[in-house]
Amino acid sequence: MLSVSNVVPVQPKRLLSHYHDVRRRLMSPPAAQVIKQHVEPAPKAREPKPPEPPQVRPDDGLIRRYVEATAAAYGVSYDDVLSGLPTHNIALARRLAVALAHVWGINSIAKVAKAFGVDTTTVIDAAADLSAILRQRMISTNTPFDAVLPHILIDWEHSSVRIGGPSIAEIMAVSARFFGITMNDLRSQSRSQPLARKRQIAMALSRRLTHLSLPVIGMKFGGRDHTTALHAIRIFQPVIDEVNKRIQPDASVATWLREITEEMERTPLAKWKRR
Repeated sequence: MLSVSNVVPVQPKRLLSHYHDVRRRLMSPPAAQVIKQHVEPAPKAREPKPPEPPQVRPDDGLIRRYVEATAAAYGVSYDDVLSGLPTHNIALARRLAVALAHVWGINSIAKVAKAFGVDTTTVIDAAADLSAILRQRMISTNTPFDAVLPHILIDWEHSSVRIGGPSIAEIMAVSARFFGITMNDLRSQSRSQPLARKRQIAMALSRRLTHLSLPVIGMKFGGRDHTTALHAIRIFQPVIDEVNKRIQPDASVATWLREITEEMERTPLAKWKRR
């Protein structure tokens, strides 16, 4: 029989500590059930972009002075000349600047074309027009271009293509296709009668549709003298005037050529000469 004297009494503090320890174990979930919360890493601060280097304009050091001079001559802005807006004065200034950059600046055709954002044909045509004016006025390229500029502006306007009209290059290309020949045939020195007649028609039509000067037309057609262009115009001017009476003002080059050839079939050229 257990006697009261053999029971060891439990201290109150130990009992309370044991109670809290058991309660903590019962209230806590098992370790396997603890779900670790995913913590997103803090977003990295965006690094500022380095400043872009300033773009070098293609006209710097190559065509600047020609653009500035022609812009002042025609009362337009520097940026207008470079943009090539389709207005009369801007078109004249831009085309003249192209010609000056090649003729006076002695820059290659490829460099001028790249600087202005045009094709090489534009550079060649503009330079040919300017060279023809200089020869006619007996002006040397050794003269400062800014001193020459005021004296050639009127000739330049007369030699430039009308805004919106066909260019002489387009007239030559359409004429070559229409007559079944090549552009080189129109520029060649061949004087065979059939080819010469086709070349004369194209030259006379170029005068009517573009109002280019005779030296420029002669230059375009194989570097011919202005008297050659004048001769062609005198021969076919009556035919063109007759066609002009019934043709639309905005008729295409092909329509002009078709009407001219039909008129010549109805009225032979010899009869036109006797009129």
